[in-house]
Amino acid sequence: IETYLVGRRDLRLVVLLVDSRHPAQPGDLNLLAALRRADVPYAVVATKTDKLSRNKRKGMLSKLAAELGEAERGLLPLQSLARVGTDDIWAMLRVACATERRF
Repeated sequence: IETYLVGRRDLRLVVLLVDSRHPAQPGDLNLLAALRRADVPYAVVATKTDKLSRNKRKGMLSKLAAELGEAERGLLPLQSLARVGTDDIWAMLRVACATERRF
């Protein structure tokens, strides 16, 4: 995957979707490591946050961010049914598409 990431001149952003109900998975960690090594811009979106109780949500998001090494940057929470986070994600994608190529 790193060859693909490095070789894609027009790649401006990778959005990694993670399930907020579960701990970080090995595949998530491996992909994040590859993105960091390739110096590819990325964002981590925590999906299914609407499936967690309000009390559990904050703790799970903090734990997941720490496991992924994203405590500084944070995760973008997404609640698809309530449409919470969708505007932020679309704004991030618009900015990424308007940016110059990486190389």
